[in-house]
Order: sequence, then C-alpha cells, then structure tokens
Amino acid sequence: MADLPNPKGRKELYEYNATQGITTDMPDPKSREELYLKTLAEQGGGGGGGGTTNYNALSNKPKINNVELSGNKTTQDLIPIGNGLKFNEEGELESTGSGSGVVESVNGKTGEVTLNAQDVGALPADTPIPENLSDLEEDSTHRTVTDTEKSTWNGKSDFSGDYGDLTNKPDIPSNTSDLTNDSGF
Repeated sequence: MADLPNPKGRKELYEYNATQGITTDMPDPKSREELYLKTLAEQGGGGGGGGTTNYNALSNKPKINNVELSGNKTTQDLIPIGNGLKFNEEGELESTGSGSGVVESVNGKTGEVTLNAQDVGALPADTPIPENLSDLEEDSTHRTVTDTEKSTWNGKSDFSGDYGDLTNKPDIPSNTSDLTNDSGF
C-alpha cells in the first residue's frame, strides 16, 4: 500500500486510520460525520464490520513452506534450501556439490524407504481404470449423448422471435372490410 501523507484534521485522521487499520488513539468525534468515520476506522474500514481491509492486520495469514505470506517474499524466502542446495545468481535452485545426498526421511519413514500408492496419495496399481466409454456408468449428472440427440440440438431454429423475420407468413388483412364475410354478418 502506498504511504499516505500525515492526516491534517480530524476527518482525515479517521479516514487515514480506516485505510491503515489503526483503531486506537482517535479523538472523540464532534459531528455525525466524524462519528461515522471513526466507527469505520474502528471496524477496519467497513466491509461488513468487525473486519479489516489491512492485510498486515489479519491473523492466520496463509503460509508456503511454513513462511507467512506478508511483505514482499522472494522465491528464496519461500523455498527451504540447504543440505546441498542453493539459489544461483539467476534465482534458480541448484546443487552446491556438497552435502551427503542422503535423504534422512521420506513421509516420516527412515532408512531404506519404499513408498506405496497410499503414501503419495495415488491410486493402487490394481485400480481398474476404464479404457472405453462403455465401461463407465451414467448417473443423473453424467450422461452420454447420442449422435441423433446432437443433431437435433444442432438443428434447432435460429428464429429471432421477431414476426418480421418469419417466412411463409399468412396474409392478415389490416381492415375488416378486407375479410370475406361467409357467415352473413
């Protein structure tokens, strides 16, 4: 967020505090407008009350590799390095050529580790994977469509809904005298 100049006057102080998430040390309001602005500042700038528009004032911010996402983080800040790894001048991760290269644990397992499908969140090797559409079961939200159904949908009318766009319109007389009176009226 850009740095704002120091506020001049009470109104600017309340507005400044609202944008910066500052909720303390505000003078008592002397007008309805100042009361409104002070209330907004105390609620973090509005937006439903009780919250904040100031990211830095949030609690429980998201994290990557246990590094809280605040301020300007670089790749180097977010990726744990060491044990034979470093970032080069281009910011790429590379080996230092040092380190033992020995992995001490994988998924909490130590020693000679063999991971199974469950360890890495994969399906077991014996899980049948359908090869043909006919191997799948339809349900109310997942259905196949026949070529005939597609053709019917694709052959729908492109009529605009405007009477003037109709073809083969009937000739409708605009005067009743143009009608044939076959009922004797």
